[in-house]
Amino acid sequence: MTTRSGNSDASVSVAPKSVSEVLRLISDVLDAEPQLTTVSVTGEVSNLRSPRSGHNYFSLRDREAALNCVLFRYRRGARFLEDGAQVISHGRVGVYQSRGDLQLVVDSVEPVGYGNLQAAFQELKRKLASEGLFDQSRKRPLPKFPECIAVITSPQGAVLQDITKVLARRYPMLKLVVIPAAVQGAQAASEIVEAFANLDALSRATRVDAAILARGGGALEDLIAFNDESVARTIFACRTPVISGVGHETDHTIADMVADIRAPTPSAAAEISSPDMRDLTKSVALASERIRQNVLKQISDAQERFEMARDRMDAVRPDMYQRREETRSLVRRMGIGLSSRTSNARHNFELARAQLDNVAPDGARMRLMMQNLADRMMHGIDVRITAASGLSRESIDRLMRAAPDVGQKRADIESLRCQMQDSTARYIKSRSDSVRALESELNALGPINVLNRGFAIARIKDGDTVIRAESVASGDYMELTFMDGTVDAEALSVTVLQESENQP
Repeated sequence: MTTRSGNSDASVSVAPKSVSEVLRLISDVLDAEPQLTTVSVTGEVSNLRSPRSGHNYFSLRDREAALNCVLFRYRRGARFLEDGAQVISHGRVGVYQSRGDLQLVVDSVEPVGYGNLQAAFQELKRKLASEGLFDQSRKRPLPKFPECIAVITSPQGAVLQDITKVLARRYPMLKLVVIPAAVQGAQAASEIVEAFANLDALSRATRVDAAILARGGGALEDLIAFNDESVARTIFACRTPVISGVGHETDHTIADMVADIRAPTPSAAAEISSPDMRDLTKSVALASERIRQNVLKQISDAQERFEMARDRMDAVRPDMYQRREETRSLVRRMGIGLSSRTSNARHNFELARAQLDNVAPDGARMRLMMQNLADRMMHGIDVRITAASGLSRESIDRLMRAAPDVGQKRADIESLRCQMQDSTARYIKSRSDSVRALESELNALGPINVLNRGFAIARIKDGDTVIRAESVASGDYMELTFMDGTVDAEALSVTVLQESENQP
């Protein structure tokens, strides 16, 4: 430092600083100021640029000034940025040293009034929770095999097409009823309430198994109708189980919390509401195989028990069957021998009587003597037969006394056999009834019943089934299959519903 006297003022000589040093000094000053390290700035978005890096560069303007801003891709609120939008940006003020620009490094962005919407959402959530509208105990299960599903959504949006496509792939015999309602805008809440009133009226006239309330994703202000108290209470009072498929997976609304089931997306809501025909077919096949295996196992077990019982009986009296067969054979031989001897005696008697008549035609006395002789002979034969029969019975009795438990064993085996037959019959009948019930359900869900309700199957000339109108060109020939036959048709014109640009 050099001091000069005279007319000159005292001055301090300072070494010059580089640009980087000056910018670092400014950055340090900004970092030391609490009001600039955490600041919220309100303004209008302009000059928005979103390069491939995913970062967002824009300016916030008011009537008198503009402030450069940067929102890096991992920060929240990029969906609210568009030129002309009034937003609140939260962040810190810093210096971009490469260009020497003063800028706001933004941590999050929200629309003007977003905080009020969030506060109102939290307040309504607490209120309805205290009244029990979110209780799990009141949630109703969905039917396993629905016949009719109602969809409350905008008929012009892509959401309805997504739901229709999923249901046609998974469960084509399902009847789909569309109840139109706006899902965005000032009238959306009242139209949704009216749609649920129409749903209740429909459910009184016909069967409706479940209802899907669906809309695509959006910002909090876009989903305001699904955070409306009247909509929440209408869903709570609905007679039909409700599936809420509103927004994307990260979006949560009051309607999601009141509904019986919350689906992350509209397509997921369609999958939740319907079974998959391919899974049903596999389940029936597996059930049939399990029934067959169980029946075969029970029969095998019963046969094994029967064989074991017979082996135990044979072990008690191993010669019982042989002795019984020998006794029966002896009785048969005795009977045959006695019968033969009786027949021979009668034959000889008749010959003797004939000879006597020839020798002494008037020998009545001799005939009487011969008759008495024959009677005595027949009496002797009868006595011997009776004695032989008693002998056989006595032999059988001795055999039975030698194996007194044979009768009981036979009764036990017969009882076991009857029990086995009854048990197997009951089991087969039960499993057969289950299979028939499943077959009835599949038949009820088959394509023939769909055709009976007035639908038709369209196939183009290459044999593919027509699912969407856009797959048909004007002039194409098609075959329409109805319940009672087919019709050849030509597509005179094709009109494909276009997705509305204003709808999510």
